[in-house]
Amino acid sequence: MKILSLNTQKAFQPALPSFLKRVLDGGLYDFILLQEANERVLPLVRGVGAYRLLEVFDEVFSAPSHLSIVYRDTFKLKGSRLDSFGRMHPSPRLQHQGFGMLLGTFGTPQGDIKAGTVHLHSGLRPTVRAREVQALKDRVMKERAHNTPLVFGGDFNLGIPGEVIHACSLLLPQFVASTRHLGPTLNSRYSEPHPNIVNTSAVFLAKFGLGFDLKTDHLFVDAETAKHSEACILSDRVSDHSPIELTIL
Repeated sequence: MKILSLNTQKAFQPALPSFLKRVLDGGLYDFILLQEANERVLPLVRGVGAYRLLEVFDEVFSAPSHLSIVYRDTFKLKGSRLDSFGRMHPSPRLQHQGFGMLLGTFGTPQGDIKAGTVHLHSGLRPTVRAREVQALKDRVMKERAHNTPLVFGGDFNLGIPGEVIHACSLLLPQFVASTRHLGPTLNSRYSEPHPNIVNTSAVFLAKFGLGFDLKTDHLFVDAETAKHSEACILSDRVSDHSPIELTIL
């Protein structure tokens, strides 16, 4: 089974449509976990190839969630749940429907699997993300089921020193980061303009060919599945985040 995770950057990069079309037309993945999948992104993946799209409404914000999951049309969606994290940030301007976890239970020819797409808050407040990781742990612990693989991940926005170690430690021992020893996934040189200090600084530095690389994107699997899974970073430049591929052997 192959799973792809990608923060689509709301289709800011012009190469995204052709990348998604190639991936979907080629049937390359069983699941595609999307973050920042807004009204510009969803038409690129809705009804394309031999896939279906799980998209949900965020009741907290009375708006469509920016989290979605593309899955093979041979799979049966048995249930789904959205945990919205938008209100967990103290700043009102950073509270919106883009943050949280969308988790689905799918029936496949190989048996059931639970797959979730995750997006945590960006910015300089690691305590916010720490609370969100704890909320993730609380949810996935409730979702654990005997002999049912559980995979979740996406853009964790882990950028402060020590955050990756802390998040991985918090989710252990039940869930293991298949991406723990991979390199950076966020390239700030491709950040979009946005009125916050992080994006503003990134856009300014990019004018001089400067930037920073961060290990923001991660995929976690249950401890048993981790024994026969491996992850890699793809080189496609279709977002400020690199796509991550997970193979469950």
